[in-house]
Amino acid sequence: MKKLILSFIILALVFVLCSCGFVRIDNDLSVQLVYKYVDTDIEVELTTKEAKEIIKILNNKALVRDNPSCGFDENIAFVINGNAYSPARDDCCIIKDCESGKYISITQEERDYIEKVFSNYGGHFPCV
Repeated sequence: MKKLILSFIILALVFVLCSCGFVRIDNDLSVQLVYKYVDTDIEVELTTKEAKEIIKILNNKALVRDNPSCGFDENIAFVINGNAYSPARDDCCIIKDCESGKYISITQEERDYIEKVFSNYGGHFPCV
């Protein structure tokens, strides 16, 4: 019986680990901010300092399948190496990896930094 329970736990753990991946981004890549909402149309490359911080926020975070009620839009995103990472358009602490369709959880502090970066270039949240 103990072997059966242990086997089930191991199988469940393998399933959970295989159903998610992790964000892996080269630290030397440029990051483009895109904010196309209502009458605002912004496409700008972030400073090296901002880019490194955004990559630091994303790197090594788990990518999970989910169906959050927050809104996401590739037109409000950070684009890194052709892939858009879209923060929730409300105040949720979630980012959508638009390429995989999976989601990344971030802290409130990381969310605040992301909103500050968008604000520096004329974007604002919430944008729903």
